[in-house]
Amino acid sequence: MYLLFNSGELFGDAIKSNQTCIGAHVGVSYTYPINQSISLGGELLYSYYSKLQDQTVALQFLFVYNLLEW
Repeated sequence: MYLLFNSGELFGDAIKSNQTCIGAHVGVSYTYPINQSISLGGELLYSYYSKLQDQTVALQFLFVYNLLEW
């Protein structure tokens, strides 16, 4: 569930809107270790907002650096 907040101005009048929306945000990622501290990879994400009928597909590249080694 998402909370959508909108605000703006039109012809000098303030516009505000709040509503709840059902949606989904899923993704899958993979990283390949280069050495003990650095990994490279990618991520594929999908988002859907039912109230807005909006869908998004994103491809991201990942650079992971391990700062703390336990």
